[in-house]
Amino acid sequence: MLLAWLAEWPKDSGPAWSSRSLAEALDLQGHKVSTRAIDHWLQARDLKPEPLALNSLERKNNQLGRWYRQQVKPVLAEVGQAGGSVWQGGVRAAKPAEASSELPRYQLYLHGKRGVLYTRCLTSPPRVEDYLALCQRLLDHSPGKPVALVFHGAYFPAAPEIGRWLEQHPALRLLPHPVG
Repeated sequence: MLLAWLAEWPKDSGPAWSSRSLAEALDLQGHKVSTRAIDHWLQARDLKPEPLALNSLERKNNQLGRWYRQQVKPVLAEVGQAGGSVWQGGVRAAKPAEASSELPRYQLYLHGKRGVLYTRCLTSPPRVEDYLALCQRLLDHSPGKPVALVFHGAYFPAAPEIGRWLEQHPALRLLPHPVG
């Protein structure tokens, strides 16, 4: 049941599924499960990535440190002053310990306030439509406010549709994490 839900966008206004929204959906089905149990279930399937360690980059004297200081930090400050929201996210291939063809392999994930994980799983690499839906859900989650998204694992210049969408939606500031 959880795998089927993770393959779809949640019906609520959240940007993706969180442990809390999964536990609430299970409760509506008559299954009382704690958010901690959901966290353990996600961890066992390699579906609980850690947030990016952005703060540690500030003092780094390398390409990533310069990227953070010159591109990320000013945008985060601007979005914060405007009362907007800051998200960290990415796309990755999950490598579950148990080999099962039913387990989703690709994961779109976000970390919001206090590192809360939001996720959606796919059986094939995300398409442009998946990224655009994620971005739109972030904007819908913070109506009228700017949103910064630091994103790891995708090469967005390869999809001109995303660039056009971002031009039409300047409230979303996409900050792709450099490779390496």
